[in-house]
Amino acid sequence: MLRSAIKSTPIRALLLAYFVVMLVFYPISRMYANEYETVPIKFEFAFFMVFVGLVSNAGILLVLFDWGLRHKKITSCALVLSALMNAFLLLITNGNPLQFVSYEYWNTIRNLSFYGVFLVSGVLCILVGRYQNESP
Repeated sequence: MLRSAIKSTPIRALLLAYFVVMLVFYPISRMYANEYETVPIKFEFAFFMVFVGLVSNAGILLVLFDWGLRHKKITSCALVLSALMNAFLLLITNGNPLQFVSYEYWNTIRNLSFYGVFLVSGVLCILVGRYQNESP
C-alpha cells in the first residue's frame, strides 16, 4: 500500500498543484508551439500529451509517496528528468497560452518559469536527500 510520506498538507497541496499545472501545460504547449498560429489538436493527442506529462513528471509523484522517499537515487534521477523535460517544454512554447498576459510579458514569464522548474526540482532533491525514514 502506498502511504503518503509528506505529512504537511500545504506542501502536499503545492506539489499537487504544480503537478496538475504541468500536466495541463503539456497539451496546451503543443497548441501554442508557434508564436502567431494556434494549432487545434484532437482529444486523442491531448490525452497522449497528458500521459507523456504524467511519465515525465513521475519524480513529483515519487516524492509524494513513501516508496519514492526510500529509494532516493531513483527519485532524484526522476526529478532531474522532470526538470529537464518541463524546461524543454517551456522553451518550445513560443505562443502565449495565457490570455490575461500580454505578449510582451509572456517571454519574461516563460523565462522565469524555466528557472522556476529547476528551482522546484532542486528543492525537492534536497528534501528527498534529507528525508529520514521514521520506521525501524
